[in-house]
Amino acid sequence: MCSSDLKNGIVDLVFAIMPIGGDKCVHIPFMNELLILAVPKSATINQSLKKYQLSYHDIRSRHHHNKDFPAVSLSNFANEAFIFPHEASDMYVRSTKMFENAGILPNITLQLDQNITSYFMTANNYGISIIRDNILDLVCDTENIVFYKIDDPLSTRTLSVHYRKDHYLSKISQEFISYVKSVI
Repeated sequence: MCSSDLKNGIVDLVFAIMPIGGDKCVHIPFMNELLILAVPKSATINQSLKKYQLSYHDIRSRHHHNKDFPAVSLSNFANEAFIFPHEASDMYVRSTKMFENAGILPNITLQLDQNITSYFMTANNYGISIIRDNILDLVCDTENIVFYKIDDPLSTRTLSVHYRKDHYLSKISQEFISYVKSVI
């Protein structure tokens, strides 16, 4: 079944990470994003992981999307303090599973609702965050963070636009869907 807002006709379109709704909804992949580690630049762990480090500008230039760019295992961060998303989010589920895949339990010292807040808390040395790479398109470089590509297939996710097959779509919604199809 589609999300309740789509099902009840409250909204025409929904953006979501996972396909929602079986055969009653259409989903069109819109963009891929990578989950990356944001680590305070002052953290001691950075000294041993220099070959994996990415700068703000590397992320903005999408260098980390190159499949040959080295990724780091979360097992390297077993003793570090983490800022985690709340349990109800896809970010939490993925992050938890990635740590499980690395064979460690994260030391969660803080949980936040917003990915962008996690970024700024990391910039102020409150801990390491797993953030969406496209967050850096919304913020200025603080120069206080080092980034790492995560060595886990769950670090890649696809944002899709969803709509009901049997529901009238406004002209603007139709035009938006045409735009989404043209950019993929």
